[in-house]
Amino acid sequence: MEGLFATSRHAASDEKLADLASGGDLRLRAIDMDVTVEASAAVRAEAARVGLFVNCAGLLHDGTSVQPEKRLADVAPASLERSFAVNAIGPLLIAKHFQGLLPRQDRVVFASLSARVGSIGDNRLGGW
Repeated sequence: MEGLFATSRHAASDEKLADLASGGDLRLRAIDMDVTVEASAAVRAEAARVGLFVNCAGLLHDGTSVQPEKRLADVAPASLERSFAVNAIGPLLIAKHFQGLLPRQDRVVFASLSARVGSIGDNRLGGW
């Protein structure tokens, strides 16, 4: 494996990432990046070629201002804007800036994961 790049808003100070980077044969490079800040994604797109890209950034709530809406009366424009910035616009910005790192001739996987809670087709469990 060439190496693994892990990005997070606070990757450089994340203890779990540091533990992963220090153990075994895995060459992990932790990089600070905020998917809601385009300049952050653009600067980080200077890495080596990528064959597998997995985006796991997502937001249901942040414990303070952004809370999941259970009723229409709970919908707040600021919360929706934050949710869209992380869950919809962020992955597009990442794809935009990392597209040049994806090989044109070789097989490549670009995946964005979301939570089950965001599924329209599978909401039998109730909740949100």
